[in-house]
Amino acid sequence: MAERMWNVRPRWLASTAAAALVLGLLAACAAADADPDTELLADSFVADLDGNVFVGVMVAEHPDGQTRDVVVYLCDEADVSTWLYGQTTGGSIVLEGDGVSVALTLGATVVTGEVEFAGQDPQSFSAVAAEGDAGLHRAEGETVEGLRYVGGWIILNTLEQRGALTLDGEIHEHPTLDPATGEAETSFGTLSTEQCFRNPWTGEKICRRL
Repeated sequence: MAERMWNVRPRWLASTAAAALVLGLLAACAAADADPDTELLADSFVADLDGNVFVGVMVAEHPDGQTRDVVVYLCDEADVSTWLYGQTTGGSIVLEGDGVSVALTLGATVVTGEVEFAGQDPQSFSAVAAEGDAGLHRAEGETVEGLRYVGGWIILNTLEQRGALTLDGEIHEHPTLDPATGEAETSFGTLSTEQCFRNPWTGEKICRRL
C-alpha cells in the first residue's frame, strides 16, 4: 500500500479545482517561510482502533502558539500502512489519503477521532498520551539496491505493537521493533528508528517531547 505524504481537506473547502489551488498556494507559502533547521517538539498519542489497526498521532505546536503540525500513522498486521500529515490553527483537523479519512479533535492529554476506510463504516477511537518506550516510531532511507524504504511502528502503552516496512511504497514485511533499543531486524539488515519526522509541507523536523 503506497505511502501518502499528505492530503488535507478542511471541511469548509469544497472539493474543486479552485480549492486544490488554494491548498497548493498555502503549502507553498508555508514551505517558503519555514526554516528546515527548526525542530518542533511534539506530543505523542496511541490507540487501538479495532483490535487490529493501531493509530499513532503526533501533534507539534509552533512558536506562534496557534499553528500545529499533525502526523498520523495507521498500521495493521496485513495491508494497512498509511502516513498522513497536515497543519491546523484550530482544535480539529481532517486528513485524507490512501483510501482513508481521519478526523481528529486535539486535546492536551487525549486525541479523539474517527477513522473511515473506503467502503467501510467509520470507527471512533481515543488516543492517550504515549508513555516510556511507547509511541510512534519511523525509519527511512535507501537499500543498497537503491529502493526507498519506510518503516513505521505504533507501540501502545501495553507495549503491543503494529509495524510495517514498505519498499518503494509497497508493504514488504512486518518486522518487530525492540522498544528498548529502537531497532528492528529486517530482511536487509537492522534498522534504527527515531520518533522524529520531516513535515513534507514545510521540511521542519518534528520530534517527540521526552
